[in-house]
Amino acid sequence: MLNDIKWPILLLAVTPVFSFADNSPIPNKVSIDFAGPGGSVSKMNFKKTGNQYNISYSFDVPFYKIVYQSNGTVSNHHLSTNKFTDSRNGSVVSSATFNHANNTVRYGKIGKQQTTQINGHSYDTISLPWEMSFNPDLVLNTFQITTGKKVYLMQAGNTPISSIKKIRKISTPKGTIKTDIYDLELIKGSQTAIQFGYSKQYQNLPVYIKFKNSIYDVEFVATSIVVDGKKIL
Repeated sequence: MLNDIKWPILLLAVTPVFSFADNSPIPNKVSIDFAGPGGSVSKMNFKKTGNQYNISYSFDVPFYKIVYQSNGTVSNHHLSTNKFTDSRNGSVVSSATFNHANNTVRYGKIGKQQTTQINGHSYDTISLPWEMSFNPDLVLNTFQITTGKKVYLMQAGNTPISSIKKIRKISTPKGTIKTDIYDLELIKGSQTAIQFGYSKQYQNLPVYIKFKNSIYDVEFVATSIVVDGKKIL
């Protein structure tokens, strides 16, 4: 299983054509296929209908087929999670449900859930990468992120995401691209080894995903990206 302390590192891309942060429309539908080591594959889908979004991400690790699901609302280019679920081999093992009216989130393993207050903006394993994809100049400040099992408080102190940027290159089917890496482990209060990367080759969309914990360290690179019916990779 994924470790709750060291868990998915997700890396994203930024477009040379337009930036979602420049008020360009957020796409209605994105489908991304990834390839990993040993022939392993993963798939991520983003769908927006009106002001509602749904994100799913499926991948295989030893002994498990894992599916993350996030749904919520979109307002002024920002995502607000309503519910996140973590499924293993077809069964939901943990979830987080946000009650924005009461400013609470109920989370944990199924049958062992608890409730805590929302402190600042709240995200989950897969909504935060897309939030940063649509808002590459995001000021982090104080926020919470959930894996379903736990909720982590991140205290960035009004820090722009660019302050924790590194640069590296990754190889895609169309060649090597420069990627800006954002290491959230550098944020005060972080207990998670999460990194995000953005490249100017594609439209602010995930092109690289890395999972690292005490058991394994695997990387997935995008092999196909389709945006609103148009293949861009």
